[in-house]
Amino acid sequence: KIRFVVLKGLPLSNFLYSNIYARQVNDIDILVEEDDFSHMDYLLRTMGFDQILNVKDWDKRQFELLNYPIMRLRATNHLFEYIKFLPDNDIYVKIEVHKRIWGIDDDKISEFFWHTQEIDIDGTKITTFDELHTLIFLFLNCYQNTQSSYAIQGKITLRDFVDIHTMLQKYEGKYDWNILKKHANRLKIEQYIAAVARDLYDFYQDQLTYDFMLMFSEVTDVRIDLHMSVWEKYFDSEKRRQRYIELQREKVFGKKEFLTVFPEGKNK
Repeated sequence: KIRFVVLKGLPLSNFLYSNIYARQVNDIDILVEEDDFSHMDYLLRTMGFDQILNVKDWDKRQFELLNYPIMRLRATNHLFEYIKFLPDNDIYVKIEVHKRIWGIDDDKISEFFWHTQEIDIDGTKITTFDELHTLIFLFLNCYQNTQSSYAIQGKITLRDFVDIHTMLQKYEGKYDWNILKKHANRLKIEQYIAAVARDLYDFYQDQLTYDFMLMFSEVTDVRIDLHMSVWEKYFDSEKRRQRYIELQREKVFGKKEFLTVFPEGKNK
């Protein structure tokens, strides 16, 4: 009786690419309400999963385990990963239990549970978002993976742009994207979608992405943009370093607490 949504993964491969092997799957991301964390933890442990704090020696299957559910980081919005090895000890299943979606306020996340669909995968029914909310999630996930300060420190995931472009192609003409814009405005995520849409056009340079970018052309990203091209942003390591420094500077100097301690006019 737990309300849950499987994020991306096999359901996305199934309804977007009509092939569950179309996208590499590293783990299974499951969104649940935070009150159900303990229930999910109990179910997974009952099924033979362990929650891993860190890996001591992967080849020898030596891990430091947790005995009760703990959040990984506040920024990631999920518990430490659960893992289960199958009998041959070479194949394993890894699950991340999430409590929210990056970019969505806590008081808005509950409505996403009401916009779902069931996908049949080899006779198993799996709950995932409907097409519109899948697209919203893909945009937010893409921004987090490519343009947040968290992403700039690590690896850029170009697959996110492919997923979004494929989705726009598949559902072009079937949906009024102005509805998406209204949802984005209400959820206060327009700036994230606008930033991703701009980079999406830089990559593909087609009419589809150009028209979509124009829908959000009046929205500016609240983060430092530095007027970089998509190629500089993702493939020039020095430019990425510069962007990361500017984002961190904005994060520190933009805080109200900081400006209260060091008011304008003082020697910071």
